[in-house]
Amino acid sequence: MHNPAAFAGRIVKVRATVASGFESSTIVDVKDKSRRGPWFDDALKKGEQPRDGRDAELQRQHAVFLKEDDNMKRFDDALSAEVYPRDKRMILIGGGRYNVTATMTGRVDDAGANRLGFGHLNAYRVRFLLSSVQDISSEERDYNWVEFSREPVQFLHGTIRGKLLDALGKPIKSAWVGAIPAEGEIPISNPEVLTEEDGSYSLNVEPGRYFVVVNRTNPATEGVPVVTTYFPTTETEAEAKALDIADGAELTDIDLHIHRTLTPRYFEVQVLLSNGNVATGAHAYLTQMNQAPIAGRGITHTDPAGKARLMGFEGIDYLLWGELGSWPNERCAHAVHLAPDRPSESTIVMRIELTQSGCSKQADEARSAAYAAQKR
Repeated sequence: MHNPAAFAGRIVKVRATVASGFESSTIVDVKDKSRRGPWFDDALKKGEQPRDGRDAELQRQHAVFLKEDDNMKRFDDALSAEVYPRDKRMILIGGGRYNVTATMTGRVDDAGANRLGFGHLNAYRVRFLLSSVQDISSEERDYNWVEFSREPVQFLHGTIRGKLLDALGKPIKSAWVGAIPAEGEIPISNPEVLTEEDGSYSLNVEPGRYFVVVNRTNPATEGVPVVTTYFPTTETEAEAKALDIADGAELTDIDLHIHRTLTPRYFEVQVLLSNGNVATGAHAYLTQMNQAPIAGRGITHTDPAGKARLMGFEGIDYLLWGELGSWPNERCAHAVHLAPDRPSESTIVMRIELTQSGCSKQADEARSAAYAAQKR
């Protein structure tokens, strides 16, 4: 790590401890764990195609493959061993059971002096690409075993199963189906799963009374042109059917039927600077006004003329956003309300006039309004 250029592209052997955590994957020297180690990744498996970009070029120059033997299995098993909170409300990030050390053989990749290029946000200059391991040792981490368990903890729960079907009875895949309490406040986090290829879903919930709902906090998309719909087939909570779930109960055939499929609606947008010049590098996107938190439709970058074509759906109340740069130096346009009955325009022109404080205030107000629309 003092001189990574001397090892670039070479196969080396190191004795190291895995130091992966939240949004990080690194290894550290067993003799000096204070020093920042390289980004840690696996080499390609035999027959796997090189990754795009620099990975592909490095693989062509200095090919290295993963040795999937018994040592690697023991190494992976130790790394994947978890501990489990005894309280369901506790959130545990990076709850690995062991500190794992091994003699590792792999390739060193170096982005170059004064450059970054590997790992999360490309924040690492050096990467170690693992090929094989030996001499594996593991040390159990120090947890309070009153609060944590070495074995999975079974909480009280019931199961809700069903399918998501369109107006013709065909399954809808990759849609978010969730369960929310039928009474009282709605927590920020609720049981939620994506539907399978055949439209099926399976939710585990604590005993209680629930509404099952699809796309409650997710906007309609081209693949899932569905607005918020409650079991069995209503778009309003007032008409939804509540389900009572006891511990150990299993409710089946809880099918949600979508009675209308949304029709695409397109918006032509141009983003300009306050002086009328094209806002190079800007982006635009839509959000549904009644969704909380604000759920974007995916950022669309403008073309050299500052233009973009956005897809929404008929009958949906949208906000149109135009932004340039990122926090803390973001600039943006005043959000435009696109009501369902708004006449079509050839091009909607947005001017970048607000600074970071104005952009943040505008987003906070929109988010608060969306939450208010969903209060009981």
